[in-house]
Amino acid sequence: MKLYMPIAVKIALVVSALMALTIGAVIGVSFLTLRKDIRISTQNDINELNSVAAFCAEEELATIRSNTYAVLSLTAAAPQTTALPALFWEQNPSIAAFVIPDSAVYVNETWTRFNEIDSSFIHAYMRLHQAVLYRSNEKDTILINASESFKNVPVLVMRLSAHSFARQINTPFVFVIFSGERLRDAFSSGAYSSVLVNDNNEILISTGGPAVGGTVGIGGIGRAASAFTVSTDGAAAGNDVSLSTLTQNSLSVKSGVPTGACHIVTFIQKNTAFEVINETVKRNIYLSITVWGILLLILWIFSRNLTAQLLALRHAAEEIEDGSYNINLPVRNHDETGKLTESFNSLGIALGNFECFTNRVVAKLAYRGRLKSGGAFKRASILFSDIRSFTALSESLSPEGIVTLINNYMEYTASCALASGGIIDKYIGDAIMANWGAGSTAGSEEEDALAACRAALMMRAALGCFNKTRKGMPPIKIGCAINTGTVVAGRIGSEERLEFALAGANVRLADTLETYNKPYGTDIVISGETWRLTRQYIIAEEMPTIPFSEKKVRVFALINMKDESQIAKMFEELSTIRHIDTDLCGHFIGENGPATLQTLRRLLDIPTPDLTAGYIPTAKIQ
Repeated sequence: MKLYMPIAVKIALVVSALMALTIGAVIGVSFLTLRKDIRISTQNDINELNSVAAFCAEEELATIRSNTYAVLSLTAAAPQTTALPALFWEQNPSIAAFVIPDSAVYVNETWTRFNEIDSSFIHAYMRLHQAVLYRSNEKDTILINASESFKNVPVLVMRLSAHSFARQINTPFVFVIFSGERLRDAFSSGAYSSVLVNDNNEILISTGGPAVGGTVGIGGIGRAASAFTVSTDGAAAGNDVSLSTLTQNSLSVKSGVPTGACHIVTFIQKNTAFEVINETVKRNIYLSITVWGILLLILWIFSRNLTAQLLALRHAAEEIEDGSYNINLPVRNHDETGKLTESFNSLGIALGNFECFTNRVVAKLAYRGRLKSGGAFKRASILFSDIRSFTALSESLSPEGIVTLINNYMEYTASCALASGGIIDKYIGDAIMANWGAGSTAGSEEEDALAACRAALMMRAALGCFNKTRKGMPPIKIGCAINTGTVVAGRIGSEERLEFALAGANVRLADTLETYNKPYGTDIVISGETWRLTRQYIIAEEMPTIPFSEKKVRVFALINMKDESQIAKMFEELSTIRHIDTDLCGHFIGENGPATLQTLRRLLDIPTPDLTAGYIPTAKIQ
């Protein structure tokens, strides 16, 4: 199984998630609480600043209105008056002119000279903007932004009712043109901004920043913007003072200025109002990231030993899965991982002992759950081998000597079957039953049969090495037989004791063939089917047929390998077996081994039997 998520990563993710959740909750609650407090405090400041600005605007406009009515009184009392006293203009330097339509225009020459504006601008403005100046309105008083017509000098025009004060004047309105600088200076500045708008939502004055809804310079008189709107929150009748949302990103308050029939909107951008708390949140986030990094470093140091031990256990499990049970992991910790390591070591020993009582391939199949109940038809090569005259040989030995002899003999011969990729089905006393193709295969039926033939020839050579170690004791002789065919393979036994075994006629035929070695004067015989699959690689001589299951079976004596690649492979497999002298093996197999059955008999000291025509030697027939 591929490792997608190491434990160290999981620990880091879990701790990071918990830390992010905890710190995020703390920062979030603190942020919302402080933001609410700052919103309330800021809104109070806006209310106060807006009230001050509205008061100043009301006072300024009321003064201008009073001066206008004073001029009207003077005009009504002395119609012949064509100019106002210089003292009046000195006391009202912000007023540029009074205009009584169809009557008189009083111009402050000091103001026009200072701002480099000719008095003709005033007459031109009144002619060009009659539609605006005389527009219908529920109120007689209106304020108009005239900056563009006066070279962008901050100029406002206020229309007042003439009849409400001097009915003898034959005009409905009187106009006063004045500078908006004093109004602008009275407004708030800094982080807070104020905007003066008339009843038509035209921007008249803005301070502290760009006016919303118009194209204005900072601290200047705004251009007309008919799209300018102010939405209110919980406005009372008349909208004198009400909270409003000037834009989506600002906090604002709107107050009315009765004298000028206008309103003052004071606002502050939210990002400015909440700048302090936003910076605090940023610092807290940076601090949290730093703490998180330090915590991850500590976790990495803490988990390094844990993950190293678990990684060693993982590799040990992979070795067990591959069939290597020689595990000796060091126990570094006296905790659960240390206990688990000890259990793994014990498991390796137990599986190693289990493997000794079965075959490694079978153990792997059982470990991976591939030895399922029920059987299956397999094409396999089956080998039977046993010691000749073992009963007579064992009569002179003690029980311990018999077991020692068999174990030493198996060290040489059974290893040959395993080295060539075979499975040891069972040990039957001094006999060996092995197969190729039932539990595992070399790749094809032909390769399995060749592997079985190599194993039998290797047993002959290994037995020669074993007999050399017996020093003066009579040599041991063996008989081998190989048959290839279809068998039934599967788990056989009860729930308490199971065994991977083969059954079928081809298994019995291999067992029967082995008994014919003595009457044939051979040490290895193979069936006709095995010979058919391997004949281009081996040296074999045909023997008399034998009856089996109401048919005749061809039998061949296996003498040697003739294929160079198979010979090389055979010696390569022999070299992996302990106690094997490959130089000595060359006398029994390979290029220097026997090439005929007669030569083989002389080499192994096997008597030549009388195999006259039609003679069938006596053997166990099934």
